Amino acid sequence: MRQRWVVAAIVGTVAVGLIAAAIVLLRSPGEPLSPPAQSVQDLLELRRGRSQDASAYAKYLDNDSLATQFADLARTESEIATRPPTPAWETPYVSSESSTSAEVIVVWRDSEAYADWPKATVFTMTRSEGLWRVSDAETIEGTATVPSRP
Repeated sequence: MRQRWVVAAIVGTVAVGLIAAAIVLLRSPGEPLSPPAQSVQDLLELRRGRSQDASAYAKYLDNDSLATQFADLARTESEIATRPPTPAWETPYVSSESSTSAEVIVVWRDSEAYADWPKATVFTMTRSEGLWRVSDAETIEGTATVPSRP
């Protein structure tokens, strides 16, 4: 009888240890994003969170007036919006990069609430003053091919 309790205690301890290890592994962040992709990710998170701070957007945009427009839009949306300003997205990735420019791809997740949304967006990034900023964006729709991960 005593052996059963010892075996049960050992099995229980091992099981708890395995579960804890699995939780740690699942919560560990994956490989960090490249700097241009991280800039797009941060910009999208600001937009999804409806930041009303133009200076927060300005860090990621090559155009200060666009940063102001995003902040103004967020103020208006927060009063009337019932859904996030963007659908969920896959992790941004760089399809091409040089020392001063990059193209970052964002694939949008399908959602009935965003049926009119493009399937992907290509963000053209420009590096200036050590920061990667969006200088242009082009949507990919219909049957157009989304650039693959390198």
